[in-house]
Amino acid sequence: MNPSQFFKICIVAGVVGTLLTGISFMMSSNDNDQMKDRMKGVVKQFKVEKPPPEETFESPKDLPDQFEVVKEVIEPQKPTSEGQKAVPVTVKPEVFKALQEVKSNRPPSVHIFYYPWYDSPKYDNGTWQHWNHEYLPNWDTHDKHVYPTGRHVPPDDIGAWFYPSLGPYSSRDPAIIDQHMKWISSAGIDVVAVSWIAEKYADPNSHSWDSLMPSLLDAAEKYKMKLVFHLEPYKGRSALSVKDDIVYLIEKYGSHNAFYKTVPKNKTNVEKEYPLFYVYDSYLVKTDEWREITLKNGSHTIRDTPFDSLLLGLYVKYPDRFELLKAGFDGLYTYFAAEEFSHGSTMANWPGLSTFCAKNGLLFVPSVGPGYIDTRVRAWNNKTTRARDKGEYYKEHFKMAHTAKADIVSITSFNEWHEGTQIEPAVAHSYGNFTYMEYDKNPEEYLEITLKMVNEYFTPPNKNIPMQIARVV
Repeated sequence: MNPSQFFKICIVAGVVGTLLTGISFMMSSNDNDQMKDRMKGVVKQFKVEKPPPEETFESPKDLPDQFEVVKEVIEPQKPTSEGQKAVPVTVKPEVFKALQEVKSNRPPSVHIFYYPWYDSPKYDNGTWQHWNHEYLPNWDTHDKHVYPTGRHVPPDDIGAWFYPSLGPYSSRDPAIIDQHMKWISSAGIDVVAVSWIAEKYADPNSHSWDSLMPSLLDAAEKYKMKLVFHLEPYKGRSALSVKDDIVYLIEKYGSHNAFYKTVPKNKTNVEKEYPLFYVYDSYLVKTDEWREITLKNGSHTIRDTPFDSLLLGLYVKYPDRFELLKAGFDGLYTYFAAEEFSHGSTMANWPGLSTFCAKNGLLFVPSVGPGYIDTRVRAWNNKTTRARDKGEYYKEHFKMAHTAKADIVSITSFNEWHEGTQIEPAVAHSYGNFTYMEYDKNPEEYLEITLKMVNEYFTPPNKNIPMQIARVV
């Protein structure tokens, strides 16, 4: 080897070494960033349909109860919709074409998430449970600010940025239940998705949600709607305990006229309908455990039994689609109303996700919402706030759900006041120096928008829907 050749080899080796060092450093940096994200419980934002890196997700409802106290105190900031516009989402031609090739003629149903967890002294032993929501501690241990602590003090001070037109009510009040169902029905909604936990897991400081189901079913039937159960997580939940929950619900309520049933995906010509259940935080149970109850050869299967049902799993991040399919779920829903909070809540991902569901026989159930703000309970979570933009944010969600050929459209929510996703009527209210936010036009504005969107995108032309929203008498 002559000196010239040796010199060239040294140069090449130096360049390769530098590149390898740089790549190693970038990989290390990425690993560190991912570890920080895991600690923070942050969902990475993905706007395109390609497999992103794995990440750990923590629901904002299940954040660690820890924080650090420092000198500065920061009050939650009241957002404004001024200058904030809902950005129209476009679909790539190739994605839209693929979606058209696998689309179904299945008529979509419109569901809405409903929470029966509110208490008031008149009906609930002197408690204001949930209206008096505490300020949750910050999960980000690197955030050195101090945020408000303690509980809200109803009836004027509640854990929300909006104030209900009915006041801080009791979910047990028959008049409230009747008014809620009347409003929901008049907004063109077909099905109420009520949160449910078995009585033995109920909050000992509140009423049993299960005890409300007969009243809710009767009220839903009165206003020509159906009721579906949104299975909430609890300590020790497993696939087998979920099977027990399903058996209980079908045995106790399955014969009620308002008990919701529907047909599986791509089987619109079959006569048999099945109960449907939303399974919140389904990813907390291992895939192999789910297969025990969802597969025909599973050791504790519900298939081809009197308790055979359609199970919708919560879709958060990209890999969830494969896990839910492998786990034997019958469909998926996205729940979260904050655009770009998760892969599932990002509207631009819905057409591709819908195509995946259609090709694999899964129900595609995107969740639309009017906005998001939870800083009256999570004072440190300003980054998740999504302004309503005078209803445009909500309308864009409906438009994309239609474009993406949803099998079912789920609305987040009717009355999740803590997270500011409610469409229930709200009114002006204040106490001390604090003033609640208002809707732009009138208390019933989001019921009216809902009816308009349902009528425009999900109602056959020959079906007449009354255009007058029932108001408070």
